[in-house]
Amino acid sequence: MLAAAALLMAAACEETPAPFETEIPARPITAPVRLAVAYWGDDAFEGAIDNVNHTITFQFEKEGVDLSAIKVHMELVSRAVASTGCFTDTTLNLTEPYAFVVNNLETDIHYTMIAKLPNFYAVDRNDLSVLYGRPGDAKIDLDNGYGITFSGYELFDGLWMSGYQCFGEIAYHYFGWVKNQDNPWFTIKSKEPFKMFKARVYPYWGFRQYDPCQFQIWAYTGAGELPEATPADWRTNGSWQMLADVDISGLWLQIQDLLTDTSNVGNPEYDPCVNGAEFQIADYCSDIPTSQYYRFVVVNSFYGVYKDEMDPNWSARVSTITMSELCVWKYGEE
Repeated sequence: MLAAAALLMAAACEETPAPFETEIPARPITAPVRLAVAYWGDDAFEGAIDNVNHTITFQFEKEGVDLSAIKVHMELVSRAVASTGCFTDTTLNLTEPYAFVVNNLETDIHYTMIAKLPNFYAVDRNDLSVLYGRPGDAKIDLDNGYGITFSGYELFDGLWMSGYQCFGEIAYHYFGWVKNQDNPWFTIKSKEPFKMFKARVYPYWGFRQYDPCQFQIWAYTGAGELPEATPADWRTNGSWQMLADVDISGLWLQIQDLLTDTSNVGNPEYDPCVNGAEFQIADYCSDIPTSQYYRFVVVNSFYGVYKDEMDPNWSARVSTITMSELCVWKYGEE
């Protein structure tokens, strides 16, 4: 009996052992796209990769991007398998969504590449106002000194000339000041905070003489409400950020050409007063702070830049500033 049991145990020990599983099962990849970057000129825009909805979104923060010819670089993780439409470097037409397929070791995943341009909207001029009589700011004229009284809304009344020095169209109303100012700036308040993306200045004297030629745009970034008065150190106390430093002095040269043939007054091809002087605040929307208060600082009028070349008596007139209108655009959703 004992001998039989021993023989059975020996036979069991001599059976071939079951093979040991040495390979780890391949698990599907949940995030097969590692990186996607789009290029426009010298600027690079990293795509936002959504591995749940399988989209890659490029948010272009600049104006003037041609979506029909965008260079794109894409990288997959090491175990992902490139399939239909995949690439490493190529040029794409992103005016429409671009589709490609990646295999995650279990199934094909269909991705969509999308490009978005920034949204810009004109700020309603009725939502903007100049803070007249503000201590520490320029003392703004409320009449022209010749019997014409101003409304106080000239900068945002929607009125500007259709061409060079068509004063009658706006009843000889201007925004600005005649007397010398120790503080050549004024403060603008918006009904709601916004990101200022770009602006346009319309002249009164036709981009010469008293019109702002070199100027700056600042945004209030301080905590809480704007103080009731503008302190002398407002530019250096950390409460304001300069958004733009603008020089439109070249427009006077265009006006000089225009005056050689005044029949072109009002023709936008020759008369820069028709469309005003437009300038962008920043290259990237992400660089623009959100603010309810903005400050326009006059550095020089056209007299202050061109001096004797414009008028031998420029020094007696350099402190006067005139404008017709300021139009502003905001970035974001309407």
